[in-house]
Amino acid sequence: MKLLLRALVAGSVALGSGAGPAVALPGYTPVTGDAFSGPQSVWRAPVPANAAADPASGALVARVAAWGTTKLGAINRTIPIVAVPDDQPTVRVWLDSDARGLGSAFASVPLPGDAQAGPSSDAPLILRQPGTDRTWEFWHLRQALGPPRTAPIARWAPGGLLGAGTYVYRVTALSAAGETPASAAVTSKASLPGGAVTVTWDGVAGATAYRVYRGATAGSVALLDQLDQPTAGYGAKLTFYDLGTSTASGPAPPAVNTAATPGVWHAGWGGAIQAQSSHPGYYRSVVDAQGGLVEDPLWGTTASSLPLGAGTITQADLAQGHIDHAIRIALPNTRWKVFSWPAQRSDGNSVASDAVPEGAHFVLSASYGCAAQRTAFMRMVCEAAKTYGLIVTDKTGYGVSMATESVAALVAGGAADPLPALYRDTVTGAVQRHNLMMQAFPWSQLRLLTMEIHQRGDFHP
Repeated sequence: MKLLLRALVAGSVALGSGAGPAVALPGYTPVTGDAFSGPQSVWRAPVPANAAADPASGALVARVAAWGTTKLGAINRTIPIVAVPDDQPTVRVWLDSDARGLGSAFASVPLPGDAQAGPSSDAPLILRQPGTDRTWEFWHLRQALGPPRTAPIARWAPGGLLGAGTYVYRVTALSAAGETPASAAVTSKASLPGGAVTVTWDGVAGATAYRVYRGATAGSVALLDQLDQPTAGYGAKLTFYDLGTSTASGPAPPAVNTAATPGVWHAGWGGAIQAQSSHPGYYRSVVDAQGGLVEDPLWGTTASSLPLGAGTITQADLAQGHIDHAIRIALPNTRWKVFSWPAQRSDGNSVASDAVPEGAHFVLSASYGCAAQRTAFMRMVCEAAKTYGLIVTDKTGYGVSMATESVAALVAGGAADPLPALYRDTVTGAVQRHNLMMQAFPWSQLRLLTMEIHQRGDFHP
């Protein structure tokens, strides 16, 4: 099935009269969802009518249908897509963990200073530069420092004025704008008086200084001293010597992060794709002629290394009245340490026999009449599910979800939110709640395509 889908070229699907009118998007630079992978990718290749079902199709479809019709499903509207011109100035996006060579891909990114990450806890953003055919995606994107990601290390030694006892330390980072919450706590125990403690930690990008807090417990630490040592990047080792000459009598560390860093971008993880218009739709190993890393299979903000843009329903998709690509979905839980191509990894946590692997590709029965869906939005989803399918990219922990592009920038620019019109029930005239639309989707009419199973643990940057 994988080779067959790779070999096919997707065609455009035009919805019939049941789809509803297109929605105008004034003052908006549209990016259709099919721009995030090549025409031969798994996302854009129509599923052949005779594509074989996996032997586990019945059990796994039943599991998805049970979730889809009973759990609180969601249409996630928190993913901004920013399109920029070729001459957009570039900045560095500092990674919390510069692993797998992604830091070099983020060294020069055409990210506007006023870009806004999505409001969810994932703080996502997709950046597209059509002129260079490049895309970047970010997870936990922000212009604010975080505290040291791991607990400091504290070592007791003789040579100071500290008495015997237990000493707990926490560290915060400072910027010109404020202070981060404290790091995890570290404990040092002194059995004899006359000691000192050496506290060391890894610095963070963009910090102007650090504050060290001390107490008898993690919850009772108070400000001890400040180390005025700026750090330009991650990985620098910082050291503070507590000789017992200062008293921890200052305030407790802040509970709210005020350390905004205008112009200094930070991200927890992400991905970067060159030649996006011919991309296969999953991160894989790519090097340039000099052997430099261009792409890695563990890049990407989804848990499966399937690009965030591929499968996201964009405002441009909805404006044209049809979705010309597969749609990505997330399930309450997914299979542990097992995934199916095109996924490259998984954060699955279930060992149940009917747990669905990330990367699983479902397609809706061709005989299902999408006119039964009572909103224009779900009729578009229905038609796309019949032609291209639904691909599992993540787990949610709550219900079945799919993702649409955020309309926040559109509305901020003075345009009306286009989604209520697409959520309007054709029978009652009322705007349907998105969880009810999800529950009305014909989950039981899905078929699971033949899976190509791989086993590997999750990657945590």
